Amino acid sequence: MSETNPTPRDLTQEIATVAKDMTYPAFDGIMRPSDDVLALKGGARGLAIYDDLERDPWVYACMHKRKMAVIGRRWIVEPASDSRLDKKAAEMVQRHLEQVGFDPLCYHLLDAILKGRSAGEIMWVRDGAELRPGEVRPRDGRRFTFADDYSLRLLTIASPVYGEPVPDKKFVVHIVGAKDGNPHGLGLGQKLWWPVFFKRQGLSFWLQFLDKFGAPTAIGKYQPGVDINQLEDALRRIAHDAGVALPEGAAVELLEATRSGTATHESLCRYMDEQIAAAILGEGGGKGSGGELASAAILRNELRLELVQADADLLSATLARSLVAWDVELNMPGAKPPRVWREVKEEEDLKARADRDKILFDMGFRPTLDYVQDTYGGQWELAAPMTASGGKGSPPTPQPPPQGGGAEFSEFQAGDSDPGQAALDAALKHLPGVAIDAAMQALLAPAIAALQAGATPDEAGDALLGTFPDLDDGALTELLARAIFVADIWGRINGANG
Repeated sequence: MSETNPTPRDLTQEIATVAKDMTYPAFDGIMRPSDDVLALKGGARGLAIYDDLERDPWVYACMHKRKMAVIGRRWIVEPASDSRLDKKAAEMVQRHLEQVGFDPLCYHLLDAILKGRSAGEIMWVRDGAELRPGEVRPRDGRRFTFADDYSLRLLTIASPVYGEPVPDKKFVVHIVGAKDGNPHGLGLGQKLWWPVFFKRQGLSFWLQFLDKFGAPTAIGKYQPGVDINQLEDALRRIAHDAGVALPEGAAVELLEATRSGTATHESLCRYMDEQIAAAILGEGGGKGSGGELASAAILRNELRLELVQADADLLSATLARSLVAWDVELNMPGAKPPRVWREVKEEEDLKARADRDKILFDMGFRPTLDYVQDTYGGQWELAAPMTASGGKGSPPTPQPPPQGGGAEFSEFQAGDSDPGQAALDAALKHLPGVAIDAAMQALLAPAIAALQAGATPDEAGDALLGTFPDLDDGALTELLARAIFVADIWGRINGANG
């Protein structure tokens, strides 16, 4: 191949193939996993050693939490375009995924996070004119391997090494952590095996220590002529019997187990749990206090959302090029497969939203009924307003959203009074002039008291400055904050409508 002027054929063909790779774990056309832990510890059990990891309660809890963080998100099917055919394809895929049990399917495929790969066999069924997936049955990843052309092969009794080729559009295979294109993937099991191993060893030694600590070791001392067998039998009965008989001339001492230093078996096990959580959830164990602890909590929350988003996107990509694409190809040739994705976003603080909406309502802006139902959920209806006589009048007529912005607020019409001043007056109605005067008097009280006592203006000023750190300026601060908030909101609304 010419380095200066390659031909189109040179550009499109693969050069660094698996067959030419001297470092790749391929043997006679069959690709091998690149997981060194699996190679050293798996043996004949293979991926089953990673199933054993989930026997640890902490590993199971963390893995379940990570999977359910994806399953708990709403999944959405979007047409590939606005064409009628693509919209029909999206409706069909939506219906088929609901029938097949989309969430259980995703939960099983997310097992690839731990093992590197997971597989499911699609059981297609004829439903009228459609050939839809009736079920996707989970399959053990140990039953599959890959040829050096990345094609899937099923390991059977007749072919336990090379495997048998499988039909197209039959198996969904989800791969996580693949390096250098190895289709076997590389899951978290490789990172978790050693922390779990050390934790189990620590628990074993911890139980031995507790046995020694709870029941002291008995030491028998005897003189010549004492029957050693009788003494040993008496020592064994010490752990269970209330009293024992010793041969004449024998004595027993109890050796108490003691511990020194700060390192304990419990600290080892807790440290390994921290490493497990860090590997699975990205959590480093928030330490410290105050701002440091709060910053760590914010960082953990951001990492959690990023992990959920990444897991959901990888799984959506797998389903898009397999199950979804095959479903459309078999039933609606010519249509483009829809996009299937999960909505991952931070849950909104509804209390903060309600506080903001109340301030806006006090300013004179009224939300629509649709906005209230969409934001807060539940069933709502417009309340009847109070009349001048104290009775209830007819409910207000919902106002249509303005054109061009501010969907949940009424629109300012030309010819009305100055909306900025009206909104500001409405927002400040809870802090009337009396409140302003009271706030200013509280701030100036030290200076006024000094002047009444006969001090000079300079001395009064010094008195005010001297008490400045202790001044109660809460009311005035709230007033100014409300005014700044009103100005900011009015600027945003006026800019959106302009």
